[in-house]
Amino acid sequence: MFERGLNGEKDDESRDARYSSLDCDCSSYLWGNEAGESVGWVSIVAIVASVVGVIIFVRAVQKKQRRESLMAKYKDEDLVLALMNRSFWQGQTAEQLVDSLGRPHSVDQKALKTKKKEVWKYNHQGGNRYGLRITLDNDQVVGWDQKT
Repeated sequence: MFERGLNGEKDDESRDARYSSLDCDCSSYLWGNEAGESVGWVSIVAIVASVVGVIIFVRAVQKKQRRESLMAKYKDEDLVLALMNRSFWQGQTAEQLVDSLGRPHSVDQKALKTKKKEVWKYNHQGGNRYGLRITLDNDQVVGWDQKT
């Protein structure tokens, strides 16, 4: 005699035959094997391309807004170009340095009798190591030490 399974099947063969009709190639459903059959990889590529496009657009808008803001502030095309390129130079003011490189990670300050001396530290590399140290006297760049 055959024993009946939980669902009343007589044996493994009849159960396997019944479930084999339910088996499907899910990859053909997801990815499609003919044009128009499924949204599959084409939609994934389109979504990724859209996200990349949005990111590029947002960055371009932010860059344009920053440029317009700096032009309104300084009214000097060459200076704005240097700031946009993240440049620094001797004689640059502290405000221009912030507009160029952003706020420093750390600042060492010394108050002397006749001047204020600061070392602005950028590109923190661990401990008290920095890739760039810019020295300012009375809020003007007088020198820097850049590690490569």
